[in-house]
Amino acid sequence: LVATCSAPLLSPVPPLVALVAEVLRPLTDVDLNEGSTNVSDVVTNAEAGTTLRFTAGTVADALTVDKSLTFSGVNRGVSQNHAQTVDEENATQLGATFTVDNAEADVVLDGVDFTENGYIVVNNAKSVTIKNARFYGLADTAAKTYPIKISSTNPVKVDIQNCYFGDSPAGTTGQVYNIIEPNAPMKDGSVISNNYFTRGALSHNCISVYQVEEGATIRIENNTFGFSDGTVRIGVQGSPACTFEINNNTVLEIDEGNPTYQGLVLVQPYGKQTATFANMVINMANNTMPCEQQIYTYYGTNDLVLTRENLPQITVDGENITQTVAIVH
Repeated sequence: LVATCSAPLLSPVPPLVALVAEVLRPLTDVDLNEGSTNVSDVVTNAEAGTTLRFTAGTVADALTVDKSLTFSGVNRGVSQNHAQTVDEENATQLGATFTVDNAEADVVLDGVDFTENGYIVVNNAKSVTIKNARFYGLADTAAKTYPIKISSTNPVKVDIQNCYFGDSPAGTTGQVYNIIEPNAPMKDGSVISNNYFTRGALSHNCISVYQVEEGATIRIENNTFGFSDGTVRIGVQGSPACTFEINNNTVLEIDEGNPTYQGLVLVQPYGKQTATFANMVINMANNTMPCEQQIYTYYGTNDLVLTRENLPQITVDGENITQTVAIVH
C-alpha cells in the first residue's frame, strides 16, 4: 500500500514574499553631506522601484516624482506618533515642494521630515504612503496651506501612519490651514492611523476627506489630536456608498467657550457638490474625548441643506444616533 496525502500544497507566506521583494529592490544611498549631491538628478536617474536611502541632512531643491520610488530617511521604521522636541541634527529634512505626478506610481516616504517650504503635492498617483514622518516649522506661504494635498484625478490609496504634525507658527499670511487634504477619490483600504497632531500645527482641520471611491472603507484610527475644534471633516462629494471606521482616537483639549463645535468629527457638505450622505456609514467606537459630543453636522449658506433623510448612518459605540446627532446651521 502506498500512503497518500490529500492536503493542498501550501502557498508562499505573504510576509516572506514581501521580505524577498524588499531585499531585491534596487537601493541607492544618498549622502546629503556631500555638496556635489544633486538630489533632483538622483530622482530623475533612479530606476522605478528603487529605494533612495538618505543620510541626515537637508534637501533644499523641489522634487518631482514620476515613477514608483521609496524615500527612506534616517528615522525610517521608527514611529513618530508622540509629543516630542525634534532633533533637527538627526533628521532627513525636505525643505521644498515634493510633487508626485504619475497615475501608476506607488510612492513611499519613510522617516523623512518636512519643514520650512517642504510640503507634498500629489497630482496623480496609484498609492501614496507616508510613515514615520514629521511636519513642523512650516512657512506661512499661500501655497503651504495644505502640507499634504492630494488632488489626483484617478483613485489613490492613501496610507498615512505613525507621523508627527508639530507646531507651525502663524506668519504674515496666516498659518497652515488643513493638514491632510485628500481631494481625490480615496481607494478602499486607505488609512490614516497612529498620527499625532499638536494644537499649534494648524488653524482649521487636521483631516479633510472630500472624495471617496464607490464601495470604499476608510479607516481613521488611533490618532491623537491636540484640540477638538478642527479634527476630522467629512465632506464627500457626490453620493458614493462608503464606510468610515473612526475608532480609538484621542482628543486632548476642547474649546470650552464654543460647545457647538466640540467633537472629533464634523460632517459638512462640499458645497452643492455633495448630493447626499445617505449612502454613507460612519462607525465610531472607543474614542477618548474630553466632552460628550463626538460628532456633529453642519451646513452653510452655499452647502447642501442637511436633513435627517440625507445624513449618513452614524453609530457611536454601538448606538445609532442618526436621528439625534446635532445639525448646525
